[in-house]
Amino acid sequence: MSRSAAAIFFAATVLIALAAATVWWRRGQPSQGPKTAAEAADVEDEPAARTAAALLYFPGRGGKLYPEEREVPVGEGVECRIATLLKELLNGPTQASLYPPLPPEVTLGSVYVTSEAVAYVDLDAPPELARPAWGSKQEILAVYSLVDTVLLNFPEVEAVVLLWNGQQRATFAGHLDTTRPLGPSRKLLAGR
Repeated sequence: MSRSAAAIFFAATVLIALAAATVWWRRGQPSQGPKTAAEAADVEDEPAARTAAALLYFPGRGGKLYPEEREVPVGEGVECRIATLLKELLNGPTQASLYPPLPPEVTLGSVYVTSEAVAYVDLDAPPELARPAWGSKQEILAVYSLVDTVLLNFPEVEAVVLLWNGQQRATFAGHLDTTRPLGPSRKLLAGR
């Protein structure tokens, strides 16, 4: 074989090997997009945000808390998910027989979960709501509407501390001790 024929043979072999290596490498890479019409439809049908079913506990007749199921967006991290759920709770129920736990002027400030599984929930309220004029039953239902909604939806959280404008208060309206982390109160749930 002449030198020029050997060079051509060598160049052709190298090109074939490079082409084979390129094909092999591309097969190992993730797909750049849908390949079939069914895959394309699946991509288009994906929701922008994931949602999950949750139970919100609203005060209602007979001094009980009643569950109302909602589909709520699922965010990243437990604090974000708790905040989303509590904002839904503060927006009020859809059922006419139930009522929101707090006046509409009260909003959610922030949520923080400690390594000891205690959720700190900060509620923001205007100065005129410094001490709501509630009876004991209304105060208990308001507090445990928040506490039970968190604890019964998030098993990774064991207790809730409620803050009012960044401060932990001895009580919200003079009847219920809120100086300690609160556990759930299942006895307030309707049907128990």
